[in-house]
Amino acid sequence: ADATFRDLDVATLWPAGPQTLLSGHAHVQPAQAAVPAPAVPDHAPACALQLELANTLPGPWDQHRLPLDKLQAQGEWRDGVALVQNLTAQLAGGQLEAKGQWSQPPAADKTTSTTSTPASPAGAAPAWQANAVLQGIDPAQLHSRMGPLRLNGRAEANGQGPLTTLDASLQAANGAGNNRKRPPAMARSRTKASSPLALEQL
Repeated sequence: ADATFRDLDVATLWPAGPQTLLSGHAHVQPAQAAVPAPAVPDHAPACALQLELANTLPGPWDQHRLPLDKLQAQGEWRDGVALVQNLTAQLAGGQLEAKGQWSQPPAADKTTSTTSTPASPAGAAPAWQANAVLQGIDPAQLHSRMGPLRLNGRAEANGQGPLTTLDASLQAANGAGNNRKRPPAMARSRTKASSPLALEQL
């Protein structure tokens, strides 16, 4: 299946969303497994996705815009797992490369005794993880109240249920900040979705 779109404004479909002018195409096809697996009646066929788009109306999020210029992504859906194999985005004056996955919780074991200990809410929730590399990202182009500064770095995040863990290492790009050297800024966070994100500066 193929889909092509032009000058799509997200705000017309989602009033609280950003104004955009997205043009591009998406392609979905059956995914080829490295080793053919036996057919399972309850399993949906695996699908591969390719997406490419451009936004000709980028801008900071607080100005009801999307700070994205271009995006290319390849992914796959197989056995309850959504896999982002490769994502490259031109945004906020720089580039972001990312990979990740989202997986459904395992099905309940019908053979388990009813007297066994109930599973925790987190154990029954979908799990996700993502890794990203940033190069030349300008926070001021993400949100206009942030100061202009080119940032390089890496970030890893994962979560399940209400729990999220974030590890990030960021530093000013060469030549940023009036050519003054700045030490890497690192942060770690463990928080529940129902509580504010708390960062511990290392």
